[in-house]
Amino acid sequence: MVTDLGWLMWPRTAYRGRTFDSGVAITTEGRSVRARRIPVSVALALLLVSVTVAAGCGQQRAGTAPSPTPRPTPRPTPGLHDWAAVVCGSAHTLALQKNGSLWAWGGNDAGQLGLGDTKERHAPTRVGSASDWTTVACGYQHSLGLKNDGSLWAWGYNGAGELGLGDIDDRHTPTRVGSASDWAAVSCDFTVTLGLQKDGSLWAWGGNGFGQLGLGDTRDRLTPTQVGTANDWAAVACGYDYGLAVKKDGTLWAWGHNYVGQLGLGDTTTRLTPTRVGTSNDWASVSCGDGDTLAVKTNGTLWAWGFNGNGELGLGDTKERHTPTEVGSGSP
Repeated sequence: MVTDLGWLMWPRTAYRGRTFDSGVAITTEGRSVRARRIPVSVALALLLVSVTVAAGCGQQRAGTAPSPTPRPTPRPTPGLHDWAAVVCGSAHTLALQKNGSLWAWGGNDAGQLGLGDTKERHAPTRVGSASDWTTVACGYQHSLGLKNDGSLWAWGYNGAGELGLGDIDDRHTPTRVGSASDWAAVSCDFTVTLGLQKDGSLWAWGGNGFGQLGLGDTRDRLTPTQVGTANDWAAVACGYDYGLAVKKDGTLWAWGHNYVGQLGLGDTTTRLTPTRVGTSNDWASVSCGDGDTLAVKTNGTLWAWGFNGNGELGLGDTKERHTPTEVGSGSP
C-alpha cells in the first residue's frame, strides 16, 4: 500500500527577487493564486505503475512472474527520539527536542533555518548550541522562537519587517527582538508576525497591505506595535494576510483580508482592526491557513469557514463559508 506522505506542488515562482517552491503562486503584486497540486501518494503510484508496465514489455518471458520490487522501509532518524514540538513553513521545518534544543531542515533561501547560511538541509540540523527554546513558529520564509526567559528571537526573510528588528534586512541566525522578556506566544505567516505578552497584550509587525496587523491602517511596521489597549488576549493565529485571536472571556476576533470570508463575519469586507466574530463566548483555540480558518469551542466542537475550493473546511463540499460552520453538522 502506498502511504500518502504529503503533496507535490508547483510552479516555481518569484516574488521580490526571490524564488519559491510552493502550491501558492505569488504574483508581482503580492497576491496569491492557487497552483495545481497532486498528492505524493498519487505520484508514487503512477511511478510504480509505469515501472511495472515497462518491466512487462520486452523483459518478461511467458510463464514467469516478475521479481517483486524492493520497497524502502521508513526508519527513525538515529539518535533523535525525544522530539517535543514541530512547525512547518512554506518549505522549511523547525522542531524542538525535550532538552530545549532547536533543529531545522528544508528550504533556506533567506536563512530561515537559522544556520548562518542559505544552504538547504535535507536532515534535521541543530541551530546553535542553546538548550532553552520553548516555542517556535514558521512564516513563509521567516522564523521566530521564544526562550524560557521570555525573550523573542527572529531570523530569515525580512522584506516587510516581519522579523521586528527595525529594518528590512534578512538574518541568517536567530537575532533577539528588542529587550522585552515577557513574550508568551508568537504566530507568523507570509510577511506577518503576531505575538502575545504575558500581560495579555497583543502585538503585531511586518506587512500590512490589507490591515492584517489590526492597527487601523495599511502601513507596514518594522518593530512590534501594540494592537489597541486590551490586555485580555489569550491566543492568536496568523493566516495569509489576516489574523484571528481569542480573548480570555472566550470571544473570537478577526481582522485583515477577507476576500473569501475567512474572517467569519458574514461578508467579504476587509477589516483594519479586530472585529468580534458572532456572539459566542466559548471559543478555545483558532488556526488559520491560506484563506481557510478553523476553530475549536470549549465543548470540543470544530468549526470552519472561509475558502473551501479543495474541501479544506471538511464540510463535505467545496463551497465557501462566510460564518463559522460546525464540522460534521452539515451545511447551513
